[in-house]
Amino acid sequence: MKKALKDYYNQFKLNKLFHGTMKSYFLIACMVFIAYAAVLVVSVTNAALSQITTAQDKMLSQAETTNDFLLRGLTSAATNAFETEGAGIDAMTKPYSIEISVNATNLMNDMKLGCTAIDSVYFFNLNNDLIYTGDNPVYNEADFPDKELLAMVASSGRYTMNKPHILKYKDNETLLEKPTLVSIYKYSDTAAMAVFIDAEFYNSMINADYNNPDQNMFVLSNNGIVISSTAPELFGNDVSDSEIVKKIYEAEDTTGFITEHGTIYCYRQSDTLNSAYVCSIKLSSILVSYSWQIFILLLFAVLLVLLYFISSIRMSMSIFRPFKKLRSDVFGILGISAPEDENESGTDSDLKQIADNLADIKSNYDSMLKNEFMYTQTKRSELIYNIITGTYNFSKSDVDEYQINLRHPYNTVILVRLDNAKQIDRAEVGLVLYGIANVGTEIFTNNDSLAYSTTYGEEYDVVFLINHKDPFRSDERIKLLQKYIKNIFNISVSAAYSMGNNSLGSVSELYRRTKYAMQYRLVKGHGAVINYIDLMSPVSVGNEYPAKLEKDIIRAINMRDKDKTASKVDEFVSEISKMPYVYIIVHSCVLIMAIIAHIKADSRIEDNNDIISDELTRSETLDDIKDTIMAKCSEALIASSDARIDDKYLMIANSIQEYIDTHYTDPNLSIDTIASYVNKSANYTRTIFKQNKGISISEYISRKRFDEVCRLLRETNLTAQQISRKTGMSSSSYFYTAFKKYTGYTLEQYRKIHMHDDK
Repeated sequence: MKKALKDYYNQFKLNKLFHGTMKSYFLIACMVFIAYAAVLVVSVTNAALSQITTAQDKMLSQAETTNDFLLRGLTSAATNAFETEGAGIDAMTKPYSIEISVNATNLMNDMKLGCTAIDSVYFFNLNNDLIYTGDNPVYNEADFPDKELLAMVASSGRYTMNKPHILKYKDNETLLEKPTLVSIYKYSDTAAMAVFIDAEFYNSMINADYNNPDQNMFVLSNNGIVISSTAPELFGNDVSDSEIVKKIYEAEDTTGFITEHGTIYCYRQSDTLNSAYVCSIKLSSILVSYSWQIFILLLFAVLLVLLYFISSIRMSMSIFRPFKKLRSDVFGILGISAPEDENESGTDSDLKQIADNLADIKSNYDSMLKNEFMYTQTKRSELIYNIITGTYNFSKSDVDEYQINLRHPYNTVILVRLDNAKQIDRAEVGLVLYGIANVGTEIFTNNDSLAYSTTYGEEYDVVFLINHKDPFRSDERIKLLQKYIKNIFNISVSAAYSMGNNSLGSVSELYRRTKYAMQYRLVKGHGAVINYIDLMSPVSVGNEYPAKLEKDIIRAINMRDKDKTASKVDEFVSEISKMPYVYIIVHSCVLIMAIIAHIKADSRIEDNNDIISDELTRSETLDDIKDTIMAKCSEALIASSDARIDDKYLMIANSIQEYIDTHYTDPNLSIDTIASYVNKSANYTRTIFKQNKGISISEYISRKRFDEVCRLLRETNLTAQQISRKTGMSSSSYFYTAFKKYTGYTLEQYRKIHMHDDK
């Protein structure tokens, strides 16, 4: 071994060509490593900083969305109760009464149920020295535990929104405190309502994703007051004089980050609620979190350079034939048989492995690009939908990021809706809409117009926003799109559109007009192209309800003449087809309700006006309207044949019910006495009542008696024996047992519970 190593050294020392080659490769390897390490550290640091700030911005955006949802829900619930609910106004203006107190408490509970963010609601009636909190339930000013809140109410303007306040309240005579956000709505100088959000609950909702101890997230009001923070000690503090806060409010961009004293402050200013969302994280924690990644990548670089160096040695020995003996000596030292092929390069397997790795890297890169493209398309579609619906929860940077350019002076909104939606497999709807959006974007885009699409509307809709240079009608392009859709998907579509001047504010109005125009597919049929402007032309036909045709239809139903009924329905639909869409729906609904009201067969015909109206609204064509009306007419024709028999049985059941309602307090009331009253057998009486009322006679008598027992227990001080006699139950043992089974309580328990509730 020693001799072999010595020979290797001599060969290396004496052969200047081999020595020079290795030295060059070594220097190149060192330079590559140094350059790689420098680029690596800078790139990883920038990537880490970019990733952290992007993640923080997304979390701040989520916090803004959650805050917007909570506070808008609270404002809506509070404003509705303050301005429209009589119970709240009575509590703030009228003298005390039990009824007002109960109604105010119920209103407070309804507001809490309506908006989970609401923790407490107080009504201040300072004119009558009353404060309703829902717990005491009533305080006067002298006993009210939170004097600071009283002063705030007295000094506030008409509206004071989301002001931090430490609420003082009593629980079993113990004075407690909790941080809250209070909004004060003043009805007058002496009448007000205060709505509280539990600051801890609010903070948990806003900061749901913040569990990093090195991070701190807080929300500022428009005057620099902290209204939410992961650091509880900051709640309610005025930080408007802070240098960081000043820089945030002075920044030109509404989102971004500021680095100060080794700390990164990511911020997002809200356009809707005049507040700012700030998240801070120490730069050192970012570097520490990425230290292992940097170390591993540097280690990988060392290994890569080492492999490069070793490969260069092997390649040198393979290329230069004078070193064949040297190569054999090296292999001998390692205990490996030297290859005999003089043409061996020693790199084929390495090149194959590198090629395979490059192929894997390219495949992963292509997959990443595809996912990024799909994400961009989805976000752009969502942003377009927000623009056309007038939902302005986006910024100019969002519009620029997703390359939405509305530079031309005119906008057109086109709504494409699938026809015969019920016949389309719901699993294929998404793919069809995606295809229509892509085809339409290609058709509507040219040198003078830019087209954007979204599928975020209704289930079977694709909406296009076209920004174009000159005003024009879109009929020809839409018909071309319809032709492509028919050829590709074998599906018919209808389209409606409206054009106007370019401004973000006007786009939502164009969309509203387009949706209105699409309603007229009902009249124009499948495959229609409807221009909103064409619908604005004056129509000479009147919109009066065709009452004569209604009478003709009812008369045909009474005559049980199906053919004449169908003929008159055709005339009715033809008459209303000339009217605006809303009259078609309303008149059709009125006709169906008239048919139901005229035929006395309630158990056979659906008489829910909302259900009928909804079914008519979902109709795509006039044939669908006619089918709906004829279906109700067919039910009415069947019902008219059986109405007399059903009326006879129902009259007997009603007579039995009236007799029980009058005599249920009679202890001698029985099936036989009831049967004698209606002049029928006992079994016949039981059967008729059960079939028409859905309950047996004995169950109905028990229900009437025990409902009366419950009323007497709540409203009187009568003894159990007196109540038993007054309700027709003379057996005391049966009375006690049956009442417990009916209510789940004994007589004493029921009276105690419900008398306490009344108080």
